[in-house]
Amino acid sequence: MPWELIKLNSGYHNNHIPSIGLGTWTLDNSQGPIDQDEQAPDNAHGYNHIGTVQAYRNEEEKGVALKETGLSRSDVFVMTKCSSINSLDIPTSIKNSLNSPGVLDVDLYLVHSPCLAVPNIPTYWAQMEKAMGLFDNLTCDHKSIGISNIEVQHMETLMASAQIKPARQKSILEYATKN
Repeated sequence: MPWELIKLNSGYHNNHIPSIGLGTWTLDNSQGPIDQDEQAPDNAHGYNHIGTVQAYRNEEEKGVALKETGLSRSDVFVMTKCSSINSLDIPTSIKNSLNSPGVLDVDLYLVHSPCLAVPNIPTYWAQMEKAMGLFDNLTCDHKSIGISNIEVQHMETLMASAQIKPARQKSILEYATKN
């Protein structure tokens, strides 16, 4: 079952994200061994998008699960969220994600939450835009940045200063408006 692809605003070719992805919030290494089969994308059913989060400490497990599937890297879309845990700056945070054992290239790097955007949303987003240069040596074609868990007032603040505008999933907006 192919999922709708959403165009990202990064400027890279092949910059589309599958609209459905597996979030892995509670699946971290603090809960003991993880069944890698349950963590891997299921390409036979059209599933090819996996999300991880630094703060949940689950990047390594998902990277290992992806490697064990034997899927080509181009068959899987990998997203992670920058949490700036331990007060790390954004470039250090991104490097930590990319250097985590088992982690493959990251296609999309998100701001986890506007409440973590210190000192403010425009400054934080500008650092994310600058950090795009860290992706230059990756083998994936997407190399995009974005936002999550954001409210209207945060989005308005971000859009007023962003050089790279975050993509919006219009079908979800239409659905939310109707319901």
